[in-house]
Amino acid sequence: MNYKKISKSVTVLFIADFIIFLAVFLCVSLILNHKFNIGFYTVAIFTSLSWLYILSLKGFYKIRTYKFLWSDSYHILEAILLGIIIPVILLLYICKSYTMHVILAAFIVYPLLLIWRVVFINYIRYFKKSKNVLIVGAGRQGIVMVHELQKHPKLKYNIVGFLDDNPEKLSDEMLGIKVLGTISEIKSIIKDNDIKIIIIAINSPIKTESLLRISECANKDITFFKMSEIYENLALKIPVKSITPDWFIYDLTRVHRPIYRFCKRIFDIVGASIITLVTSPVLITLAASVKLADGGKIFYTQTRVGKNGKIFNMIKFRTMIEKAEANGAVWAVDNNKDPRVTGIGKIARKLRFDELPQMINIIKGEMSLVGPRPERPEFTEMLGKEIPFYGRRHWVTPGWTGWAQIMYRYGASVDDTVEKLRYDLYYIKHRNLFWDFSILLKAIGLALSGRHG
Repeated sequence: MNYKKISKSVTVLFIADFIIFLAVFLCVSLILNHKFNIGFYTVAIFTSLSWLYILSLKGFYKIRTYKFLWSDSYHILEAILLGIIIPVILLLYICKSYTMHVILAAFIVYPLLLIWRVVFINYIRYFKKSKNVLIVGAGRQGIVMVHELQKHPKLKYNIVGFLDDNPEKLSDEMLGIKVLGTISEIKSIIKDNDIKIIIIAINSPIKTESLLRISECANKDITFFKMSEIYENLALKIPVKSITPDWFIYDLTRVHRPIYRFCKRIFDIVGASIITLVTSPVLITLAASVKLADGGKIFYTQTRVGKNGKIFNMIKFRTMIEKAEANGAVWAVDNNKDPRVTGIGKIARKLRFDELPQMINIIKGEMSLVGPRPERPEFTEMLGKEIPFYGRRHWVTPGWTGWAQIMYRYGASVDDTVEKLRYDLYYIKHRNLFWDFSILLKAIGLALSGRHG
């Protein structure tokens, strides 16, 4: 069964964006009194596709909550600027005459795209009809799905009820939503309730008879979603406790992309070198401050688990008193509440300056600029036993920062680790160089503001 169906609103948005991009290039050719020849046409198409691609990577053509945030304006600007990098570099080497055309187009596209998005989102918000939703499965997955949909009322998804074959759940009510019947009754329930969206929220394999009943209802008026698919698009994380092992076979195939790994390695080496060069005054000042504070060691190494479970020594500026963990490893706590952290250490940790020496780990290939944060072996063994699929985060090189770090607070318990794993797996599945760059920029901004998790 094909659970995916492209939304009409997403299609309209995609096509309209493309038309806006081409129209802007046409205006640029008129402003600069340049003929719209085949060369300029090629540049316009290539740059427009580049913008569409990056906006797509940033999730602007996925399920949206139909709410325009100020952060959206930043992400759109970032997409526009990232989208002209490759065209401009190519033009500087091949045909410099079109470089200014692309840059001018970017300046014009940005406000137009913002205006169009605001108009479109408000139109959808006020004029879009609500769609009746039926959730197949009233277990843990179904309840999680209801929770998430209730957080996004602007989607206008009206949850009519559950279907479940468990006789004990019939006529039950969960989170204000009733179990309407069994899967065998799906046809009549769809007809009686004008169902437009069906979400499959069953963790165990669906019985052949039930699958046939559901597939008989597939038509152009009904959209099917897997629970993990719609949850992932809304929450930007993976529902760890609601997926099965086969999910990793089909949905994490991009983990082993050789071209991406090669480009990311170049990105890491160049990025780490630039960060080290730019922050060299900070490195020297902090090293001297740590030494003068108590005369102890400047650097501190800690064993961490890297890619494929390989152990390595992660380097940090020492921010704690000497022999702070003489009794063994403990969970990290808030800097202001941890008596082991020194005065200069509190400042360094708040701004993440203590982790700048990890650029050495990155250049050596033990870490990456962006990825799941490396954990200590003592905790990894325990967490692997308690949390399903925890070991999958070791499929990729751990990072200096990551999606989980900018989306969630500092992990200080098993529950926090589960939540961060959801973000880590989402990153592993969707990672790409443009997103890596975006995460890195946001992490640097959060660190400098003292708000990084």
